[in-house]
Amino acid sequence: MFTPHAGYADAAQMTQRLIQAAQTRGLTVATGAHVKQIQTVSGGARSVTTTMGSFEAPIVIVAAGGWSDKVLASASQTATLQFQRGAVLFYEQPPEMTASHPIFWDVHGEFFLRPHPYHLSAAGWIAPPTPALTLEPFDEFVAPTAATRVAQFMEQCLASKFVAPKRSHTIMYATGADGLPLMGRVHDAAGLFIAAGFGANTFAVAPAVGKTLAQLIVDGNAPTAASFFATPYAKEETL
Repeated sequence: MFTPHAGYADAAQMTQRLIQAAQTRGLTVATGAHVKQIQTVSGGARSVTTTMGSFEAPIVIVAAGGWSDKVLASASQTATLQFQRGAVLFYEQPPEMTASHPIFWDVHGEFFLRPHPYHLSAAGWIAPPTPALTLEPFDEFVAPTAATRVAQFMEQCLASKFVAPKRSHTIMYATGADGLPLMGRVHDAAGLFIAAGFGANTFAVAPAVGKTLAQLIVDGNAPTAASFFATPYAKEETL
């Protein structure tokens, strides 16, 4: 798939902007805090205990990605996730590449190539979901076979010659057991919500997920179903 006008936001910068926007609206943001337990009383959320102390919280949204099942377990709730492993390599763009190149995405969802800040290009590979896979241990070493496959995909997309990657690391995405995201109220737990399992779409759909959850919490219902946020791979399986 050739997407000449697709955009991309720097994840680190966008996260900082969202934190700043939340703080200007009166929210307390505690970064780097490890959640130890969600305290419940009579089946409803009451507080969250973290390494930075306890926070009273009659409404709790678990959005911990691949760790969401472990966080929910502290409230005696379960969530079944499956994981996709992959790799991403960062290449310095050749001097002759004066303009940013388009985003390329393999129609089967396995490979991608996109511009990255600082005159770099990010190319990667994502495997199909594997139910038996677990999040731990998470090894950041990229296997030579994976690096070779990514390099071959780059050569098919762009004529420019890239040098060896400057850095690389493995990636991990989580989806629900049926390939669909987990979003909405947690069964038999008043005030407890979950937003996890969005796969490779997580960053792209985050604003829409936040809006949908806000509607669900404030109005009691949301017009957008969780399946709307599923990855293309998951949608193909459910059709």
